[in-house]
Amino acid sequence: MSNNSVVAQLTELVANLERDETETSAGLHELIDSGVRHVTGCQYAGITLAEKSKAITNVVATHRYPMLLDAIQNQYGEGPCLEAAWQHHTMQTTI
Repeated sequence: MSNNSVVAQLTELVANLERDETETSAGLHELIDSGVRHVTGCQYAGITLAEKSKAITNVVATHRYPMLLDAIQNQYGEGPCLEAAWQHHTMQTTI
């Protein structure tokens, strides 16, 4: 499946969630669950929020691993997801 196809499917999912007025938490869970199913090689996913205080928070995750990785990066103030959040990039981490 191409990246364009995945993006199109995720865009459609987000539009459907908005149209159905899905509760935010449920919608985010549905979004990352769909992402895991459609991104080749993806096993877990999470959405990270970068706050003005320079802290990051894992908003939602499919497993405890993304939350644990965010907590470690937050503790040390560095790491690929923390850097990506501040530079507004998407980061894929393989463990």
